[in-house]
Amino acid sequence: MSTSPPSSKPTRRERPAGGPFRLILLYTRGLIVDQHLRRVTMFYTVLAAMLMAFVGYAFLMDWMHPPEHFYRFAVYWLLCGWLTMLSGLLAIYDILMVRIQAQLVRRALREKMLIEAARQAERDK
Repeated sequence: MSTSPPSSKPTRRERPAGGPFRLILLYTRGLIVDQHLRRVTMFYTVLAAMLMAFVGYAFLMDWMHPPEHFYRFAVYWLLCGWLTMLSGLLAIYDILMVRIQAQLVRRALREKMLIEAARQAERDK
């Protein structure tokens, strides 16, 4: 019987699934599930978009002069618009999640009050 030394290269089963996109997927799932992470992300995306808008208009207008450097101009402002849209969509999603959670809490409270009223009616008989 010969025993070969273990391979230093990980097998396909041991490699992390998804590679670099796995981190993006996990972070996205965290945004969907965790309200605090979602709100922190909204804060930083709004802050980055406002900073980009100010710096782009005040300091970088010569660097991305539209007739001469159209691609710089377009990419910069598309990125700024994408950050603005991202923060807006996250805000809408957060509002919807808060409303859904409030409905669930109201429903649970209503059921609890109905059960308590039924018990009180049973005791009063």
